[in-house]
Amino acid sequence: MVFQFIKNLWSDNKLWQETDKDTYIQACKQYGNSFLTHPVVISAMCSMLNISEVYSACYSEDKLAGSIANWGPYLAGDKRYLKKLNLRREIDTGNAEVILPVSNQTHIPLPVKGQFISELNHKSITNLKPQKETLSLARSIQSGGFSRKFRYNRRREVKLFKEAGGEIRQLEKLDEDQIAKIYIDLFQKRWGKKPKGEHRLAEFLAYIRPLIKGHYLTIDEQVIAVQLIYMSESEKVISAEYINGGVDLAYSQYSPGSILSFLNIQMAESIAQEKQLPLRFSFGITDKEYKNNWCDPHPVFRC
Repeated sequence: MVFQFIKNLWSDNKLWQETDKDTYIQACKQYGNSFLTHPVVISAMCSMLNISEVYSACYSEDKLAGSIANWGPYLAGDKRYLKKLNLRREIDTGNAEVILPVSNQTHIPLPVKGQFISELNHKSITNLKPQKETLSLARSIQSGGFSRKFRYNRRREVKLFKEAGGEIRQLEKLDEDQIAKIYIDLFQKRWGKKPKGEHRLAEFLAYIRPLIKGHYLTIDEQVIAVQLIYMSESEKVISAEYINGGVDLAYSQYSPGSILSFLNIQMAESIAQEKQLPLRFSFGITDKEYKNNWCDPHPVFRC
């Protein structure tokens, strides 16, 4: 059924044509992508969920103008398609921003359904409509996005935490099984339930290993807080997704969530500055009051 849809898509829409993964990778390098549209992430999801990798491309004057990965009538990674297949809880990628590798010099309709499509694609894709939700993108710590008092308070939190014997450690130095265990345990302590995709989290982390970023906090070798950050880099943009976190509430007096947000935004900004690329650090949908302390709302689109 999926392949019949794709065949109809290519025959009915002359602007898009079947392509291969190498062409998609080329488009990502040329025009940028986000975490959810990263070739590694798409391949990981397809492999884990037994979904075929299907790619389409559009051309302008015989030059590659953009490419997409699609699952039937949806963009790859779309949660609505996973819900139809009863696979929604297999992998958790949050409500990730979808930056499509499409030239900003082209004007072309998207031939499939999508949501949470970035404002970066708004002028290039002609059939996008505003979505009611907005995404919370972190303000810049380095460029004055926060007040002096706010920055002072965050640095003071870090100082007091260290004076109490706390240590700040990097997730990248752990293996995927360790990361999954820490995240699942602390998520359950904070929210009273297991996270989505917990039974296959270590498997997913193994696939996307180079994209895992973030910190975790310990006191006396006891892990007390973690934030799971997925980050992708293209030649156009650094895309970071704060998927979720976990905290041992017995240590809430140290404001571990605030410390981690401060550290992780700084970490991402340093990487973006070194690469001389813009950073889009997403906290997901603007649905919690605390996000207003760290982020500004940005529009997203659907088709």
